[in-house]
Amino acid sequence: MKNLRQILTIVFLMIVTFGSVFSIKSFAGVSDEQMERINRDIEIMENVLDKLIIKESPIYFNFDDHVRGIYLDGFGLLFDVESYGLNGISRFISKTIKNIPNINIIHNREKKIRIDIDEDEDIDAKEVDESSREKIDKTKELLFKFYRDYASSIKSLNPDDRICVNIRLRNDFGFISSDDEERIPSQIRMSALVSDLTKFRKEKLSEDKLQKKIKFTEIYDDENDRDIEIMEKILDTALEKGRSKKIPGLSGHTQGLYLDEFGVLFFSPTSLLEKNIRVIVKNASEAEKRAKDAEKRAKEHEKRVMKYKKRVNSDDDSLSFSFTFDTGDFDFHRSKAETDSIVNKIRDDLLELLGQYGHTLKKIKDSEWIMIAVDLNDRFWDEDLCWLYIKVKKSDVIKYNKDEINFDSFKKRVKVWRG
Repeated sequence: MKNLRQILTIVFLMIVTFGSVFSIKSFAGVSDEQMERINRDIEIMENVLDKLIIKESPIYFNFDDHVRGIYLDGFGLLFDVESYGLNGISRFISKTIKNIPNINIIHNREKKIRIDIDEDEDIDAKEVDESSREKIDKTKELLFKFYRDYASSIKSLNPDDRICVNIRLRNDFGFISSDDEERIPSQIRMSALVSDLTKFRKEKLSEDKLQKKIKFTEIYDDENDRDIEIMEKILDTALEKGRSKKIPGLSGHTQGLYLDEFGVLFFSPTSLLEKNIRVIVKNASEAEKRAKDAEKRAKEHEKRVMKYKKRVNSDDDSLSFSFTFDTGDFDFHRSKAETDSIVNKIRDDLLELLGQYGHTLKKIKDSEWIMIAVDLNDRFWDEDLCWLYIKVKKSDVIKYNKDEINFDSFKKRVKVWRG
């Protein structure tokens, strides 16, 4: 019956874990009513892009990939998704086989081996480039359809906001290399002003003119992006792998992207699992007690059944027993003060990192923003608490780095909100 107790305890802890929710008041640079409309539009547009890009585009995605959208105050809507790239594994294999020369191994009568390599066949080096270009063009058409038919319907944003779609073309098969892969972009991006989309919706702008106003960009890995990549590693190392574990349980890697006329945005996913383990451990002793009680009742039921079988001379092996855990008597909800304390610790640690290392982002202009969006949207948090936003001007980071302002003054210049 020891195993029964263990099973019951595990079941109880699962109920505690996945049933735990806690809320926190959110605040942002827009009204609650407008934010509600924006969030509704984000959810709708995510589903549209899932269909157009993940399902219909020639880009390779995992079966459970999903476009994620967030609202950036001072920018607009950003939809981001990471793919496997323009070429699947079968494409890489066939291309590699095609590049292998013909090898003939000949055994002669003198027990010697002669190896002949035939490299006369011409290899069409343009084939992959043309295929990749066709896939990019097809994706551009689908993205334009998104803006024309769906994004133009959005009414929750301000006229000077932008709607941007960014697709990461990750290459998981980098161990297979060839010259024709060098110019395949690492990201493709399309962006449009809400004011232009509104004019199109009101038939004040033709489809041809709208297409000219929508900006399409191909981003390639180059020297200018190294600073962003290094900053990603700084955030990952300091917040996830450092001994101090400043931010518990980062469930992924920080990803940064540069947005024209805005600055750089870093996505930092976190689950806060370690903090929630405390909630589970706090109630573990009670879970063990409930499991022992269930075990005791099961033993008593077994004894009654055995006595009955002996009295009626029955060989029936059936033993029916059920149990129910009532979690209503326990407080599994984190207090608002405790929740605020966790999120504020994340905020303070990120502010310290931005102040110390933000000046290394050479690509970012002094007038542009450095922003971190911490994704708090997982099963342990209430849906109202999805993101922690931190945004600061590059010029203020430089002033702090040069000791022109102290840390308290620097913190006052940083915009922080939750939403």
